Amino acid sequence: MPDHSAEEKKDSTEDEKNPSAKARPSEPSGQGGRGDEYFPGVRPEMFKSIRDDSFSSQAEQSVALPLLNILNRTDPARLREASLGHVAYAQLFRQPEHYRGRLVTVSGTVRRVNPIELYPNEYGLREYYEVWLFPVDNPSTPIVIYCLYLPEGFPTGMTLAQEAEATGFFLKRWAYAAKDGFRSAPMMLARSLEWHKRPVVARAPAVDTLWITVVVAGSALTALAAAWLIFLE
Repeated sequence: MPDHSAEEKKDSTEDEKNPSAKARPSEPSGQGGRGDEYFPGVRPEMFKSIRDDSFSSQAEQSVALPLLNILNRTDPARLREASLGHVAYAQLFRQPEHYRGRLVTVSGTVRRVNPIELYPNEYGLREYYEVWLFPVDNPSTPIVIYCLYLPEGFPTGMTLAQEAEATGFFLKRWAYAAKDGFRSAPMMLARSLEWHKRPVVARAPAVDTLWITVVVAGSALTALAAAWLIFLE
């Protein structure tokens, strides 16, 4: 993860930068998970160094790596089963303390995927993907996901439009530089994405208009010739 020694806050308030966050968030659905417990291997004291509305720090990277290792070693089905279920953007943005370290599920449109190499670490993790997912309930602002793997064939780049879902640990409200100043976005750590790949629509075979013209013209000439013979008789 990028190492920034300085921690900067946004220039304006959260509500001004994130209008959708004004909505009152609801409590977790609890589907498939137990909101009062952490996933095995996760302890609340791990998150004492986490600071919302700041860039990633070296201390926070030491928190993220063990979580990525847990994700890497856990079957995706078990992660989905332990998730609190689908949560809204406003829930994560307005209640980071409540969701920090919890498994949650989000879905939306992936518009950016950038592969990033990890520095050598004790877990043998070599790289991750920085994924910008714009959620269905707040499509104008992203949820940033550090993802270990991508589904086979999933594209990378800065101008994507792929529907996907992710289950992972919510970490913090992360600061990033935007064109109009600094903003914050929910940040998650995930094992992979569930790609809702759009079906390929088969195109009808192209029609050879020249061949049709020849056939029609030939039929017309044949009809004229037959009519002329009848007239001569």
